[in-house]
Amino acid sequence: MEMSMPAPTPIQRNTDYTLVDSENTLTTATALQQHLITSNNSNPDVSAKSIFCVEKTTTNHHNYYDIERHAGVIGGNMLNPSSSGNSRKRLIGMGDPSVIANWGFASVYMLMALHKLVLPTNSNNFMFPVALVYGGLAQFIAGFLKLLTGDTFNGTLFVSFGAYWLGAGALMIPAIGGALEVYAGTPDQGRTTAIYLLMWATFALMAVIITTKLEGGSFIGTFCLSFVSLNLVLEAVYNLTGNVNWMYASGVACIPASLSGYYIGIVDLFADQGVQLWTGKYKH
Repeated sequence: MEMSMPAPTPIQRNTDYTLVDSENTLTTATALQQHLITSNNSNPDVSAKSIFCVEKTTTNHHNYYDIERHAGVIGGNMLNPSSSGNSRKRLIGMGDPSVIANWGFASVYMLMALHKLVLPTNSNNFMFPVALVYGGLAQFIAGFLKLLTGDTFNGTLFVSFGAYWLGAGALMIPAIGGALEVYAGTPDQGRTTAIYLLMWATFALMAVIITTKLEGGSFIGTFCLSFVSLNLVLEAVYNLTGNVNWMYASGVACIPASLSGYYIGIVDLFADQGVQLWTGKYKH
């Protein structure tokens, strides 16, 4: 259903500023605002509330920001830091959905690690609430919100892995999971599961490669997705061989994936406050 939205009220541009960020350190709205305030401390009209729009261009690895200032309330869009390193816009008052997405992903992976290390051959249905709602639905919705900010890569990752966990959670419901009983007790049971897992492992590996080439890509993102892919490969091998040691190894791989997911969420949370934490950003 399409909703009609009122036309935005035009805002008179009073002043234009241009900042040159040669060190590529001004990656958040707060950092830009503070830099502008510090540079114009003799001008009482320049304050955090007076900056309402930032456009970023990158030339020869240097960032250039065109900043519009308007006295009074912030209007239009607000700069949003993206974990891919690109400047993004989101509606004013909207928080960063990537924090929920990363922590939902990390939580379900930590539960999966505990299951594989403690109860590797038992049912994983105790994960159902987290897998379906937090790692699944919440991450799925956060991904679409991230896409609305213009962050294609992270939005696509969140929607994709959110859909994966929505599906995994749904299969824990007997009425839905029963559809797979056609393979029960046959050699095809392990093979079909392995094929499914290897497909997702390939997807994660593709994302790993992209993080090394993407503008603003970081080591922590590559690290996290590498262990996601490794976990899926090891679990696929378990399903093909039946050797429980592969499942234990898969559980171990889930731990660094989970911890790095929590850390990325913390990075995004602090970035909203203008605090930059280490991510190992690549320089291309």
